[in-house]
Amino acid sequence: MIYVAHEIRGCPPHTDEQRRANLLLARKAAARLRRRFPKCEFYVPAEHDDFPQACLDLGQLSVGDVLSVDLEILENCSQLFVLLPKSGRITGGVAGEVEHALRKKIPVRFIW
Repeated sequence: MIYVAHEIRGCPPHTDEQRRANLLLARKAAARLRRRFPKCEFYVPAEHDDFPQACLDLGQLSVGDVLSVDLEILENCSQLFVLLPKSGRITGGVAGEVEHALRKKIPVRFIW
């Protein structure tokens, strides 16, 4: 399985509108990846954001808690594809995912 890292909240100030736009971009990119690599399985956090977001909104999870679970999922993947944001700057959770992959010797590919 290939883990697809992407922005969710983006750069501060974090807005719900920005989060929704980032999730939509990630879902569209995932659809393109699936068309290009039909034999590959992808894990895309944007496709599983409803539950973690509800827990964040209720104060039952922190952003760090969500990232910790994502890193566990990443450890079971054979590669990390990183969707580069328009700014070209990797920040926050995506930076953490890249660092984790490198520490675990998981190959990293940057895509846009």
